[in-house]
Amino acid sequence: MTKKAYSKRRRKSIIGSTSSESSQAAEEVIASNEDLLTEILLRLPAKSLIRFKSVSKNWLHLISDSHFAVNHFRRIRNSSMTSGLFFYFDYSRSELHSVSLHDHPYRNLPTLSFLDDVGGDHPFWIRSACNGLILCQNYQIVCNRYRKNYIVCNPTTQKFTLLPQLDSLSLLYESLGVYLAFDPSKSPHYKVVFFRPCYQFDIYSSETASWKQITVSECEPLRDCLEGVFWNGAIHWLSHEDVHFRFDVDEEKLIKTHNPPSPKILSVDKTRYFGECGGHLLLNT
Repeated sequence: MTKKAYSKRRRKSIIGSTSSESSQAAEEVIASNEDLLTEILLRLPAKSLIRFKSVSKNWLHLISDSHFAVNHFRRIRNSSMTSGLFFYFDYSRSELHSVSLHDHPYRNLPTLSFLDDVGGDHPFWIRSACNGLILCQNYQIVCNRYRKNYIVCNPTTQKFTLLPQLDSLSLLYESLGVYLAFDPSKSPHYKVVFFRPCYQFDIYSSETASWKQITVSECEPLRDCLEGVFWNGAIHWLSHEDVHFRFDVDEEKLIKTHNPPSPKILSVDKTRYFGECGGHLLLNT
């Protein structure tokens, strides 16, 4: 080997060694600086964070921290769009479909197949969804009678909770609606709210893992209302009489207000969709 070739090869070796050492030094700096590591992890999607929990005990503790979860949700809510939608083609809800809202139409979206072995005599179908959590229901035959099972699940993590059965007295009355209330920017806990006739509410709290029942003060009947929507800490209903009802989930109060006059094009009769997206209430006619 000539002296020139040897010198060139040695120079490449030194450069490669220096690059490797710099990379290792950067990794050590990031690993030892929790604030810097947190800032990096906050910018990652939820699926990546789930995988990175197994990197080390420190990463598991950091990612599992409730404050980290709140900050991660706030960042995602302010900087990104909904990744996809679940939907049914018909009212029979025989088959659940999904569609990506990004540039990759065939990108794999989470499914609910992990609920197939939970139990029941009928498949689960979606009753409500809120900020990444989904409330599902199915039926099970017990003593020749149908019993409703409710599950709250996270399709991304594939974790779920089978809610305890309501007491027999509550089951005598059919619910006017069942809603999932979850705002991870305020709390890691969620609530499930059953609205029944006579202004009776059955409320399940994931914090206490139990149900409670309340009856609000007498109010004008909720007639011909659109399906309720959870937004900004309350469940909202629009009625055909230009009246707006909202049930404050934390205060456990039902509040009635009159809507301002609206053009006929925005009438409830013509409304095709009433929901929440990106922190806003949507009314589609």
